[in-house]
Amino acid sequence: MTATPTPGDFSSPFEDPGIFKAIQDEQIVNTALIEYLNALAIHCKDLKANWTLHRLPLVTRDNQREKIYEARVDGYLRRRRDGKPLAVIEVKPFTRTRKPDDIRMQESAQMAAWINQYQPSNTDLEGNIKRLLISQDRHQIYLNFAVFDADYVDYICDKQGINYDKNSFLWMSEYGPFDVGNQSDMSMLGELVLGYTLGESR
Repeated sequence: MTATPTPGDFSSPFEDPGIFKAIQDEQIVNTALIEYLNALAIHCKDLKANWTLHRLPLVTRDNQREKIYEARVDGYLRRRRDGKPLAVIEVKPFTRTRKPDDIRMQESAQMAAWINQYQPSNTDLEGNIKRLLISQDRHQIYLNFAVFDADYVDYICDKQGINYDKNSFLWMSEYGPFDVGNQSDMSMLGELVLGYTLGESR
């Protein structure tokens, strides 16, 4: 019995650094990713959002509205009616294996800042809440789904009077890599991302 192959099981024409060298500016990677994501949705009339290169600043503040830190993302899915970010993007010119812990720490900080600045509505606070961060590291794309609940929102927003003994966490689940040199990978990724964007842009 053979195991079902996953995106990471396939070889890529970009594995050889002589073929695909590190680039000088990560904005090149960012532009390619944004163009791919917009191409997925260009004929989708029901999509009420678009992907933008705008480097969105996300500011985490305490309950006194004092700034704690600022995180910037490399692009996001912007809802047309109000500009609200529905998914965010982070890119790197090198592979994730080079600095995995640093990259994941940065992505978690970006997600926490996003939740702090753009808090879920009251209708979304029932059960678990999910948000998406798309990463491209060199020629590999990852889908990072964050899962959290109302208690975590209270915690990250420094709400007064909360019970700090409660276990409230931000769970980041990473899926990939999807290789830009593999047609099967990109087809699968396209279906997943388009399905998510249609669901979020209602």
